[in-house]
Amino acid sequence: MKNRWNDDEAARFAEDPLQMRVYTSRLIGSDEDLVLHGGGNTSVKTTIENLFGEPEDVLYVKGSGWDLATIEAAGFATSITPTPTRSSPYPTPQMVNNESAICMATASCSSRMSCRVSCWPGKSRR
Repeated sequence: MKNRWNDDEAARFAEDPLQMRVYTSRLIGSDEDLVLHGGGNTSVKTTIENLFGEPEDVLYVKGSGWDLATIEAAGFATSITPTPTRSSPYPTPQMVNNESAICMATASCSSRMSCRVSCWPGKSRR
């Protein structure tokens, strides 16, 4: 197996976990000994700023229909789990709407994949 990692190229994505995952996914996908055409899964956990300017934990997961060798940031579905608070232990409509807006704003939803927004651990909506 040939090491395709390029420090200079990877350094361009050091501040953006999703773009770094795109880079590493393409490296894996470009080696036919590692994945079948179109196969494979990659993901990355990170924190983004939500519509209220608050940090929000997200998980970007490679969506169906995307080839690892050519994947783009738009090929990662976004999964967001709201953090319960003492005043609001269950998701409110505002929380769910905020998560849906983040999903759409990050271009993570497309007709080629589903975007899953976790409303509460163990429950989700599409």
